[in-house]
Amino acid sequence: GMQGSFTPGVTGSCRDPVTHLNSNDTFDAFIQGDSNRCARTVAVAVAEGSGRDYNPLCIYGGSGWGKTHLLHAIGNYAVQNQKPRPRVLYVTSEEFTNDFIESIRTSGQDNEDPAMEKFYRKYREVDVLLIDDIKFLG
Repeated sequence: GMQGSFTPGVTGSCRDPVTHLNSNDTFDAFIQGDSNRCARTVAVAVAEGSGRDYNPLCIYGGSGWGKTHLLHAIGNYAVQNQKPRPRVLYVTSEEFTNDFIESIRTSGQDNEDPAMEKFYRKYREVDVLLIDDIKFLG
């Protein structure tokens, strides 16, 4: 079945150190079906920078449906095609939450660069923020 291309455990080998994107997950490699055609179309619009109306874009669906793949594809497309090159960051909601908790925990320890400031900067300075598995935040 389709399951093979959407396994969530992304290997570190093809993850970009800055964006955390999996370079293999592109729109070209995306397996499209009736259930995810609309999501792909909207994702392409967002990636092209014409998706101003879809901000934020939330994609939901069953397991193995291609949500993670689409997130990476948006980021990869934006990095390769938008001028000037946007700053893109992919994180899981778990990573996002851990960053937030860590910044609260270490807040006030470093007067030079407060942890909360660092957290805000990390997430506000990106042009395209891709958060996977957002239901985890619930």
